[in-house]
Amino acid sequence: MDSQNAVCEEREENDRKTPDGSTEASDAPTPGKSDGDGKLEVLKESHVLGNGDHREVSESDVHIKKYQPERKGSKESESLIQSMLLSSDDTCDDENQRISSVLKWSDSLRKEFEALQTIDPATDARLSDTGEITLTNDPKNHHVTSKLLRSLISKIPTECESLPIKRQLTKESLDGHIEDQQSLNSCLIRYHRHVKQEPAYDFCWIHRHLIIILARGDETCTSCDSRLEWVNAVAEEETTTTTWYHTNTYDPSSEEILRVEANDREIPEIPRNVYKKMELRKIRSVCVPLLGSETSLIKRFIEYFSRKARKGRIVDRLFLELNISTEPITDDELFINAKNTIEKSIDKKMFLPVRLSGFHISEFCHDGMSPIAVDLETEDIEAVANKVDVFVNSSSRHLEMNKGLLSNKILKLGGQTIQAECNEKKKKGKFSYGDICKTSSGKLSFRKIYHVALYEEWIPTCKLSLQILASLMVHCLKEMEGEDYTSIVFPVLGTGKLGYPYIQVIKTMFNVVRAYGKEKPDTKIERVYFIVYDKDVYCRTAFDHVVEIQKRYWKLTADDFMGKPYKESRGFRKNLIVQIWPEKALLGTQSVRSVEASFIFLPGMGDDTKDRNPDDYYGYIITMLNTDSEGGWIEKKSMVEEKVQSHRFTSVLVDIKGLPVQDSEKYQTVVDMFKDLHCVQSLQIVVSDEVFHKVNPGYAFKKMEHHISTIDFCVWGENGKEVVEEFKKFMQE
Repeated sequence: MDSQNAVCEEREENDRKTPDGSTEASDAPTPGKSDGDGKLEVLKESHVLGNGDHREVSESDVHIKKYQPERKGSKESESLIQSMLLSSDDTCDDENQRISSVLKWSDSLRKEFEALQTIDPATDARLSDTGEITLTNDPKNHHVTSKLLRSLISKIPTECESLPIKRQLTKESLDGHIEDQQSLNSCLIRYHRHVKQEPAYDFCWIHRHLIIILARGDETCTSCDSRLEWVNAVAEEETTTTTWYHTNTYDPSSEEILRVEANDREIPEIPRNVYKKMELRKIRSVCVPLLGSETSLIKRFIEYFSRKARKGRIVDRLFLELNISTEPITDDELFINAKNTIEKSIDKKMFLPVRLSGFHISEFCHDGMSPIAVDLETEDIEAVANKVDVFVNSSSRHLEMNKGLLSNKILKLGGQTIQAECNEKKKKGKFSYGDICKTSSGKLSFRKIYHVALYEEWIPTCKLSLQILASLMVHCLKEMEGEDYTSIVFPVLGTGKLGYPYIQVIKTMFNVVRAYGKEKPDTKIERVYFIVYDKDVYCRTAFDHVVEIQKRYWKLTADDFMGKPYKESRGFRKNLIVQIWPEKALLGTQSVRSVEASFIFLPGMGDDTKDRNPDDYYGYIITMLNTDSEGGWIEKKSMVEEKVQSHRFTSVLVDIKGLPVQDSEKYQTVVDMFKDLHCVQSLQIVVSDEVFHKVNPGYAFKKMEHHISTIDFCVWGENGKEVVEEFKKFMQE
C-alpha cells in the first residue's frame, strides 16, 4: 500500500468537494445505469477536471459503470469477490450443470459424494458453460467440505487440450456436435477462450539502460514487442538476410518478427543486426529463442548489448529476453547451462541480479479448484493481526521503515524492534527486488512480518513490474507454508506512491493465489487476505471490476468465430498500441473483453443512444457529447485525462462511430488525448464502416484480421481421450 492511505485521503477529499468549496459525504463514484430498453441514461454529477477545478456536469457527460454491486457495510461486495474468484458461491447460474447428475460416477466416487453430503447436505459441484467448477456448501463448514469436495472432484477423469479450429467452423455447429457427444458418452464437454501462457521469468539482471531476462516457455507467447525466428541456414555463396514483417493473428498485440538466416560463420553479426533493426524501428524489447546450448551466441548478445548500454548509446531502456524453449521446458540441464553462461558473461558491477519465481503470468487463471480461500479485508492492521499469521509489508530495498506510509504505521504499532531486526538482516546480505526479509511483529499479534520490495517504477514492457510482484507473492506463499503458517495478508502492492495500475495488480494477485492453489492442491495454506484502505474508492471499485471481467471474459459467442478486419499502429508512442475497428467488429473479440474503460462520444442526446447497447461495452462506461469546437475538445481531453489518471487505466476503448465521414481525420484528436497518458498501453477506437475504410493516412495503420484459431477444450468423463480425438478430426474437416 506504500503511502496508499495518504493518496486516497487526498483523492477522497477532492471527490467530495462541491462547486462552492464545501464537502459532502461520498462513498463510490455515482454510477450510471441503463433503462429497460438498453438505452444509456443521462445522469448529473460533480466532476473533477484535470486542473483540479470543479463544475456541474450537464447532459454532455454520462457516467455508467457496468458493474457496481450495492454496498451494505461493504460485506456484499466482499462476498461477491470471494465467490467469483474462489468459485465457492452459495448460488449457481442457471446455465451451470450439476456434475453428479450428468456424469456416470464410479461406485466409489458416488459413495464418497453421498458420505460428504451427510456432513453438509448443501454440498454440490456444478460446471459452468465455460468449464469453471463451482463448489457450493455451508459457509460454516467451508474448510471441511470444500477441501473434501475439491479432492473428490479432482478424481473425475478429465482431458484438457488446446485445439486448433478451421476458419469455417461456426459456434452453432460446434455446440450441436458437443450436445450429441455428451449424450452419447455420458460426459460433460466445455470449451472457452484460449489464453496464451507467457514464458516464465526465472532471473533478470537490471541496468538503467538494459534489462536482461532469462525465461523459459513458448517464445510465440512472449510479451516482448519483437522476437527472432530462426530459419534454415543459407548456402555459403548466398548473402545472409534479415527480414521484418508483421503477422496477422487472433491476438491483437502481435509482435514484430525478425527472421534470421545465418550459418555458424555469421553468428557474431546476429546481435549487431538485431540491435540495428530495433534502433531503426524504435522497438524496446526482443525475445531470442534458444535451446540453452548456444553458449557462444548467448555470450555475444550479452556483450554487445551491454557495451551499448555502458557507453550510453541506448537512449531509454532495452529489454533482452533470452528464452530457453526446450521440450519439455523442465529440462534443467539446458536451462542451468544457459544461466551459467549469462552469469559468466555479465558485468556484475554493472547489473543488479534479481531472482524471480518462474511464475507464468496469464490474463486469468481458469480453474475453480484452488483450495485457498481469498477474502477482501478493510479492517485496520491491529484488528487483522488478531486473525492472521503473516503480514506482508511493502518496503524499499534499503528496508527503511520510516519512509513508506504503511511501513511507518507498522513501525509505530509494532515498535522499533522491527526496524532493528531489519537492520540486522541487511548487514548479513543484500536485499533486492522480489526478496523477503522476515522479522517478528513486535507488539502486534502477527506471528511474522515479511518485508518485500517492488521495483520503484511501473514498467509495462515485458510485464516486468508484474513479474516481480508475482515472484515475491510466490516466495511469500512458499515461505509461509514451509513455516506451517495457514493465513497471510497482502496489501494491494504498488498501488500507492509507486503508481502501479489497480486492475493489473489485482488481477495478478488473484491469479497468483489461484494458480498456486491449483498446482498444490494439498497446500497447508487455508486463507489469503487482501487488505484495502476503506476510503480508497478507486481500489475498492477496481476489485468489483476484476469480478466483472472474470464473469464475462471466458465466454465465446458467435461473433468470435467470424473473421473481422481492423487496423493497427504502434507508431504514436513506443508502448501504445492503437487499433481502429469498424462498428460492430470489436464485439466478441478478446481485445474488448480486457478493456478497463469505455469512452463513448455521442453526437447528441435523445435517440442518439439507441444504437449503443450497454452490454456491448466493458469496464467503466463514460459517455459524453461530441463537440466541434476547439475549446470543447480541450475540455473533453481534460475530463478523459482525469478519469484515466485517477483509475490508472491501461486498456481503453473510445467509441466515435457517430463521427461523420467528412470529419474522419478527427480520430487523430482522440489519439492525441492518450499520447501523454503513459499508463494507457492499448487504445481501441470504434468508427463507422465508412470512416474505417477512409482512415489510413500515409499508411500509418496496417491492415489486420481478428479470428479465433484455437480454443481450450475440456472433457469430464471416462471416455475423455476418445472424445478429444474425435473433436480434433471434427474441427479440421
